[in-house]
Amino acid sequence: MKKVLSVILVLVLVAALCACGGSGTQTPANSPASSPASSPAAGGDAPAGGGDAPAGGGDANFDDLGDYSLTMSIHDPSTSNNGKFYQAWADKVNELTDGHVEITIFFSGALASSSDVADMVEEGGCDLGWVFTTFYPDRFPLSDITSFPFTGFGDPVPTTETLWDLYEEYPELQEEWSDFKLLNLYGNPGNIFASTKGPVDSPEAVKNQVMRTPTGPMTDLMNTMGGSPTVMGPNDMFDSIQKNVISGFVFEPAGVTNFSLQEAAKMYYTNYAMYDAVFALVMNWDTWNSLPAEFQQIISDTTGREGSLAAAKDFGDAAEVSKKTIEDAGNTWVELTDDQIAAFQSIAEGVNAKWMEKYTTADFDYAAYAARAAEILAQYK
Repeated sequence: MKKVLSVILVLVLVAALCACGGSGTQTPANSPASSPASSPAAGGDAPAGGGDAPAGGGDANFDDLGDYSLTMSIHDPSTSNNGKFYQAWADKVNELTDGHVEITIFFSGALASSSDVADMVEEGGCDLGWVFTTFYPDRFPLSDITSFPFTGFGDPVPTTETLWDLYEEYPELQEEWSDFKLLNLYGNPGNIFASTKGPVDSPEAVKNQVMRTPTGPMTDLMNTMGGSPTVMGPNDMFDSIQKNVISGFVFEPAGVTNFSLQEAAKMYYTNYAMYDAVFALVMNWDTWNSLPAEFQQIISDTTGREGSLAAAKDFGDAAEVSKKTIEDAGNTWVELTDDQIAAFQSIAEGVNAKWMEKYTTADFDYAAYAARAAEILAQYK
């Protein structure tokens, strides 16, 4: 998966912008030694999250710790709820470090595409990245337990609590993220169907439709129902709808308005959350280890479980606002009956079982892991 050439090209671009690799002004020789990569776990021992982290000023004097200019890639536009959320977070880190850590965010995939950003961060092409796990087939299978359709995941906050409980309980899940310093890990709002062809209120309604669909079990579910799933980044969806390249998509409501898809064509939106996809904020290990312990602590205090929950809540709130925006644009919301939901679930059960078997090894029972995830989720609903 290494994309050496793209990394070299991006490094040249970033070097020209003087905003690469966490270098900035070099840390003075009398500064504290870089903290070791003690574990892949994110956050501090007691993350405060959001804007509640301790202020960086007061009695602390960071002037001897150096200046650090970091780059971050996100595929959403700056005007999206996610773009605004992470810009506010970057500004908060800058404030808490008294201006010594500056994070420059490259929006709309300008620095790395949604399917390349994980490799870019791992290899040092950028310091931080916003990772959508389903663009990386089979790389994050334990994290993607929330992406199994019709298994109960559909609300970002309970999903995020479940992910963090699983992360703390399963070393195998921690290992999935060991190539990075994991900062945030959370679920997005529940993904729904949208189609120009009519209401998607039964498995038969998917037949012969070409729909943008993330990878994983949802792709197989589409195939099983007779649809033609196609994987594409959100930046390409608007034109694909207008040109009839796709007849619909599986997406979440906030993403719809983030990319103005409600204006691309009049569509039928199925108001049922099938699953939650997973997002993560990750940092390059060399960048993390180059930071003084004081700055590491500030970043940890504004991320981790509490920072992830803040991101999930912001995402969920944006989705609720987006539903009205979608309707006001002339689109139609479709409500499913219990019988209609059961028809989808009966097909999804067989698809999900095959994926659980695929991810089961001699040392790991994925079906038992899925059952544990469902048990945890029930506690937060």
